[in-house]
Amino acid sequence: MRKSTSTLEITSADVTLDAGGNPNAVFIFQIASSFTVGVGRRVILERRRTAVNIFWQVGSSRRSTRIANVSGTILALTTITLGTGATLDGRAMARNGSVTLLSNTDHPVR
Repeated sequence: MRKSTSTLEITSADVTLDAGGNPNAVFIFQIASSFTVGVGRRVILERRRTAVNIFWQVGSSRRSTRIANVSGTILALTTITLGTGATLDGRAMARNGSVTLLSNTDHPVR
């Protein structure tokens, strides 16, 4: 589990999740404020990981700019916005706001 005391931005490099061969590994990211994934950035799953065990708990809102790729379940307190061309391999749930998809591809978690 990783915890951020403020915002989290994936803007300068991709993030690779690798559990070192553990097929039951769970990734939990707790973000106190907002979570942003920049243009062209991706969350990469190594060794055939699936999005089912990845969780992003966001204290306020989550935003993806154009052509970003994120995997896992996003749980936001307020809103979630996926910009045009962004993809989500998972689920998006907002407690007190909306989930907005702008010409996106959604791949439900299986």
